[in-house]
Amino acid sequence: MNILEVSDTGGVGTGHMGPVTNVVYQLVNSFALLGQDIKLVDAKSVKKRTLHQDVKLIETNTTGWPRNSEWPVLKQFVKELVALGLSNFDIIHVHSRPIAQILYNKYGVKCVYTSHTPTWCDPSLNPYEKFKNILQILRGNHEYNVIKKLDLTIALGDFLKKSIKGAKITVIPNGIDARQYIYVNNSRSMLDLSEDKFIVLFVGRFVPIKGVHVLLEAINSLNLDNLRVIIIGRTNSGKGMDEYAESLNKIAQDLPVQFTGFISNKSETFSQYLSAADLLVVPSLFDNQASVVLEGLAMNLPVIASKVGGISQMINNNVGMLFEPGNSEELSELISYLYKNPDVCRRMSKNAREHVEANFNWENCAKKHLAAFRNVIQ
Repeated sequence: MNILEVSDTGGVGTGHMGPVTNVVYQLVNSFALLGQDIKLVDAKSVKKRTLHQDVKLIETNTTGWPRNSEWPVLKQFVKELVALGLSNFDIIHVHSRPIAQILYNKYGVKCVYTSHTPTWCDPSLNPYEKFKNILQILRGNHEYNVIKKLDLTIALGDFLKKSIKGAKITVIPNGIDARQYIYVNNSRSMLDLSEDKFIVLFVGRFVPIKGVHVLLEAINSLNLDNLRVIIIGRTNSGKGMDEYAESLNKIAQDLPVQFTGFISNKSETFSQYLSAADLLVVPSLFDNQASVVLEGLAMNLPVIASKVGGISQMINNNVGMLFEPGNSEELSELISYLYKNPDVCRRMSKNAREHVEANFNWENCAKKHLAAFRNVIQ
């Protein structure tokens, strides 16, 4: 199959490789390993890409655009994309909403679009909160209309199907390379953590949608000896303290909670904390497919997570537990249950990595994409 993969180019020119960019690179490498004729179109980058030798890279003359000048750069990127002769490819796979829209509406190009961050599907947002961010609503309406028209959209969870009735949508979760996640022996002594503690870990941004406050409320209602909560993350901007982060600090003042600040998931320290923990909690009010869930499972961590977005399809009873989003009382009960039942915790831990390797490896993910592409071609 002759595939043209069009990367999500936002921010690439500055050397920032975000989650979507990493997904694209993993996917094209997997296509190459499966013997597909794969070409990747991407903006210029100052950062070295890790691509399989059989992936043919086509760099445009544009860089990843800053948000204040997005549209002019976007138009130039699409112009160079169309000049490649898109009819020469069996399938065109796009990871950017506006690029998919321009290709379909202006050039009549059939393409497959992957929806990575449809935050407008978030059921926790009430109308007042939605109108506080009119840009998010406009983008949501735009993506909704794009998906309704396209030949196929790939979603990371089945919630998108429920949000857009009648659209051609197939669910293919992102994968993970479990080989990159290796257990670190003696991690607690490296981090100066006591061996007798039951360590609960949270990893994520300090924004309300990630539900850090839900976790802290749950911990506040618990009275468990030797409980320790470690929170890895930072404010949305990464600079200073905002109002939400300050409120988290106030709640956590008298609780067994440690804030570490930001730690890259590529670092040895990150692996140490995952190895040191007994349990990962992902209390998001909404999440498309939280990559930290797979990272935790790959490191043999049981996961308690909220029943939202694509998370519900990532966890089963053999590796973790789900609770209703925002329900801190239910979350505290689940934490208490695993704390008091170490045999259940050990069983989940034993199953976790195998679950990831069997269901979320990149080879299977690529094969599902190829099957979806063939259906579009036929």
